[in-house]
Amino acid sequence: MINILLSELRINEDWAFPVLKSVLTQDTKVLILPYSFSELVTTEKQFLELYQPQTGFYWNSLVEPFHRYGITDDQIEWVNCFQDSFETIRDRIAETDCIVLPGGFPELMYRRLEQQNLIKLIQAHTGIVLGFSAGAMIQLKEYHITPDDQYEFYQIELGLNLVRGFDVEVHFNHQEEQLHSIYKAVHDLEIPVYALRNDGGLLIDGDEIVRFGKTELYTRSTFADA
Repeated sequence: MINILLSELRINEDWAFPVLKSVLTQDTKVLILPYSFSELVTTEKQFLELYQPQTGFYWNSLVEPFHRYGITDDQIEWVNCFQDSFETIRDRIAETDCIVLPGGFPELMYRRLEQQNLIKLIQAHTGIVLGFSAGAMIQLKEYHITPDDQYEFYQIELGLNLVRGFDVEVHFNHQEEQLHSIYKAVHDLEIPVYALRNDGGLLIDGDEIVRFGKTELYTRSTFADA
């Protein structure tokens, strides 16, 4: 499995394209798993307003970045978690090259994937898993959530265990709250934290971690030396 972790899906930009063009090609088949939506979305109608191909609010922003790699809309499929059967989703995961985990609420994404028995299918995927924001966080064994407009408190959550040995802080811009949460995560999880700016990411292939764009690495010694 190859893992791509981002803050934003800006893979068509020059800071990302030279690194990812060796992984994403014109032959890549993409499957979007939009499971990270808010709890306020409770009906299929609301879901389709966000993700339906061509007309959904997020659709263009999810597919257009892939066009620079020669990947067309015909190569991009999606899952309707309100309607698609387990067998349908299982077959689509088996047939795709790249699973996309969008941003949103990572703990809600995990809960929905667990409810539909999809976690083991994703863990068994041998291709690419690309996630941004919540979709980056959930790829980890465990991750922290920094308090913001959506989350009142710092918390540690369980991830998909696709990537181990580090944590991430997404949308990093050196805010005091972010640095405080990174400090706590480094000590609570006893692993380093990669801080990803909105134009930064990680490419993980086996034991190799490639940082691209704007990223920073925080460890216990980072804070000891401060």
